[in-house]
Amino acid sequence: MWELRRISTGNIDLTVTGKSTFDFTHQLLEEDPVSGDFYEISGRPLAGSNTTVTLRVTEISVITGVHTLMLLDQYGQIIKTSILEQGVGKNTNAYRGSIVIPNQAFTLAINGTDRSGHTFQRLSTSTLLPVSIKLDIESLGTLFVHESMLIRFTLTNVGADGQFEVNATDDKHLLRPPLTQSFVLKQGENKTGSFTISGGSAVQITRVTFSAGLKGGDTNDRQLSVKTVSVTRRPTTLKPPDREPPSCTLISVDGNCTAAQINPCVCRLYRWSAVAEARDTDSGLATLNAGGISAAIPLISNFSVGDKNFINVNITATCCNPRVTINAGDLEGNLGQCVISFIDDTLALNYSSQQCITTTEMTTVTETTQATTDAPPTSDFKTTYHGFTQSTEELTSPSSLNSSLGAQSNADMKPTTIAAISVGASLGTIITVLLVLYVVKKTLAGKVSSQSIASKSANTWKDANAESSAEGRNYHKAHELYDI
Repeated sequence: MWELRRISTGNIDLTVTGKSTFDFTHQLLEEDPVSGDFYEISGRPLAGSNTTVTLRVTEISVITGVHTLMLLDQYGQIIKTSILEQGVGKNTNAYRGSIVIPNQAFTLAINGTDRSGHTFQRLSTSTLLPVSIKLDIESLGTLFVHESMLIRFTLTNVGADGQFEVNATDDKHLLRPPLTQSFVLKQGENKTGSFTISGGSAVQITRVTFSAGLKGGDTNDRQLSVKTVSVTRRPTTLKPPDREPPSCTLISVDGNCTAAQINPCVCRLYRWSAVAEARDTDSGLATLNAGGISAAIPLISNFSVGDKNFINVNITATCCNPRVTINAGDLEGNLGQCVISFIDDTLALNYSSQQCITTTEMTTVTETTQATTDAPPTSDFKTTYHGFTQSTEELTSPSSLNSSLGAQSNADMKPTTIAAISVGASLGTIITVLLVLYVVKKTLAGKVSSQSIASKSANTWKDANAESSAEGRNYHKAHELYDI
């Protein structure tokens, strides 16, 4: 359709409109210098950069081919041209060419021939505005509800020196300030920065728009990049069960317990101390205690239930506990141990049944004179300790045994009366007999005849023996001792 319009004297406006099913689409691609792959340019093309253009045409059956790609300025003048290569196989409707992006606005156009041999031209409906700023947005990670994430970028200046700024906005207002960052860049220089975005309280999708350009410059000269950010809920993962026991490490031991020092009768006189370290990195520590051979051992530690840090354990004990086990338990019931031992395992099994056992022997000697005398008996105690190693100590203790002797007279000489206090049941009777014999012997050496004193002593012995008929059997032994 042709439309001819006269605007004024000498000026005519001609508009030609055509309808066709044949059209084309295009993409500007940039090569990754590392992988060699091509990806679509994000935002506006960078002035002076080498760019690959791909085209796809519709209704390939009505044409014989597309030959040339043209870059036209705003007045329709050709800025640059590029020869196109046609794809093969299923991609015969695809074409590819290379161009250098100019530093001015341009429009893409193509030339080709149809089946009738006529030349045709198609013009893109969009105008491209190159910029001298390159804005690269790093790959976005996953953003979860109630969490935040950094969006990092790199700004590169390929034009003249200047002060540039980068802005960010999103349609759900999830970005946190500051939303503008400024940079001074020389030609060829680049700098990095980042914006912070929060996940909010709900699952949602937001579009984040980044723009960069000269500070205070024309908005049409700004680089643009648009990213879509999805907010999701963090998946719940089941933590594997904690089957690893806490660690328990012995750091130092001060003191020792020798074979003589672990004797149950003297072990309380010797002490030792130790420092250990416990830790559980999974569920955390729950309990710390120590057990010895004879009893629980107090220890000093400072931790909270669930603590996953290193915990120092200080312990002090006597040689009555020559083997101590420190127990460290976690919240899952796993138990870690470290052992402090001054004895081997065989001795440890028997040590718990050992006790300090003492036996006491007492000998009492009492001397009397003819006159009335009260003298405390002299007692010697011998104590023996029974343990791993036997030792003997001598003890001196006043006896509670008192003897009272009285003198009696008759016409010639009054016989001596002897009173003896029995100690215990059998022992008391034996001592009484010995005292009687001793006094009788002394008396015989004096003024009284042995027959008279023996008769008196025998009477006294019979009186003492009458106190316990069960002890009468000792008489003959005592009498034989006297004759000797």
